Amino acid sequence: MSEGPVLLTKQGALAKITLSRPERRNALDRATWEAIGEAVRAVDVDPEIRVGIFTGAGDSTFCSGLDLTASSLTGTQGEATVSLAAAQRRSLHEVIRPFQAIFSAVAGCRVPLIGAINGHAIGAGFELMLCLDVRIASEEATFSIPEVKYGLAPDMGGTQRLRRIIGLGATKELIFTGRRIDAREAHRLGLVDHVVPRAEVIKRAEALAGEIAENAPLAVQAAKRAIDASMDLGVRDGLEVEAALAATCLPSLDAYEAFAALKEKRSPRFRGE
Repeated sequence: MSEGPVLLTKQGALAKITLSRPERRNALDRATWEAIGEAVRAVDVDPEIRVGIFTGAGDSTFCSGLDLTASSLTGTQGEATVSLAAAQRRSLHEVIRPFQAIFSAVAGCRVPLIGAINGHAIGAGFELMLCLDVRIASEEATFSIPEVKYGLAPDMGGTQRLRRIIGLGATKELIFTGRRIDAREAHRLGLVDHVVPRAEVIKRAEALAGEIAENAPLAVQAAKRAIDASMDLGVRDGLEVEAALAATCLPSLDAYEAFAALKEKRSPRFRGE
């Protein structure tokens, strides 16, 4: 995917997904949404990829949310736009679900995805950011989930994923007010994990990606699945998932390689087997 609204590039074990509509502040139309899904599927099926970076093109915006000028969720630019009345005649629930599924695919990606949040993350762009495993933000970035200011409720996972990241009270405050916060406040709340100068966002993300990629990929992926499962399960059920996933790693060739490398006092050479 070297062209289009979403770019997918690969360098060794690292994949980089870039929202590439800087002229529209990386806003999401239908084509962009679908391209995100295609990029994540490509990452999922590539056994060489161990970690990914998700970012936006340009200097000021990660993603400004839904592109209201180019299309609605039910039509793309160049097609006949489905009117609001027609959309209402259909089940709006059915309209929303496929787009939610794409964000869920991002969250459920086989490998860790690092958010290189190069600028503002607003609305659906904010909700997309919540799907990423670690978030590194520019000092200039701001964050808002302002749907209530427009008579809408968040519908791309904001009410579900945000509370699991920053807690119930802070989630309600941000969503009920639609308030925009800066990177410092986002870091204080735990919404982002690191705040760095804009010029260092990608560099910091690449450094973290390299550190992750050095580890046994099957083990990293199992840990990601277990941690993600903990968001929906109680401790007892979560421990069952953890044990099952850990059991898949113990007999792996990577585990044998790790112990052999330790014995031989060398760095392990993991192959994802």
